[in-house]
Amino acid sequence: MKLGISYFPEHAAPEEWASFFEDLGCTAAVCPIKGDADDDTIASYRKAAEQHHITIAEVGVWNSPISDNPQVQKESLAFAQSQLRLADKIGANCCVNVSGSTGPKWYLGCKKDRTPEGYRRIVSSIQEIIDDVNPQNTYYTVECMPIVPPTSPNEYLQLLQDVDRPRFAVHLDPFNMVFTPDRYFWNAEFFHDCFEKLGPQIKSIHAKDVVLGDELTFYIRETAIGTGGIDIDAFLSEVAGLSPDMPVIIEHRDSLEEYKQALELIRSRAEALGIPLL
Repeated sequence: MKLGISYFPEHAAPEEWASFFEDLGCTAAVCPIKGDADDDTIASYRKAAEQHHITIAEVGVWNSPISDNPQVQKESLAFAQSQLRLADKIGANCCVNVSGSTGPKWYLGCKKDRTPEGYRRIVSSIQEIIDDVNPQNTYYTVECMPIVPPTSPNEYLQLLQDVDRPRFAVHLDPFNMVFTPDRYFWNAEFFHDCFEKLGPQIKSIHAKDVVLGDELTFYIRETAIGTGGIDIDAFLSEVAGLSPDMPVIIEHRDSLEEYKQALELIRSRAEALGIPLL
């Protein structure tokens, strides 16, 4: 696997950006620019990544193409299309968004998102984004979330079938789907189900940890890798069954020092398991 962090260092040039990750021992990173960058800038970042053996795992979107607000929906679709074009030009493994929400908060979701109308919007928005861009070198993906589909590997399989576009694939964050007691306590088995069903379609993966809190009724929160309830060895073993070039991006740490600690832990566990890191 190729290990990276969701971190955006200050830098003056693409070469400096790529060198930062190489010095950390990372071989994957998140795209640091947006779709409004000119072609020369995009080409410079692509070249720097290649020269420093950095895989650009993903170009992020993070908005709501299914919003009930017409202006938000229009702007979200346009930005997703712009980011997908960027991903195609810069050679990223995927462009990743969430399905969004018909409600006001794209990252949370609401009841309507899980109705037939909400699901139709999700399918049609993904189709519209892909059809407008017609990517040749990358894939459009949506990250699994706790409320808005897909919230399970089976929902993702259904979404792949319903969208029915060869350039629609999977960005896997199985941690976002750990929102029931069974998935938490038997997370190794749940992860196996995710990787077994979605493995051939996965283009990039997020890594983190979650912990069961002591607040009622049922409270799960993110935490530093190795301090929660996730079987990290099981997670890494599942990733190891995929392509050796698969990027794994550690995310949601508050400082570079915390990212370094997470990198160290993942590397030590991978070494103990005999899993090579490229």
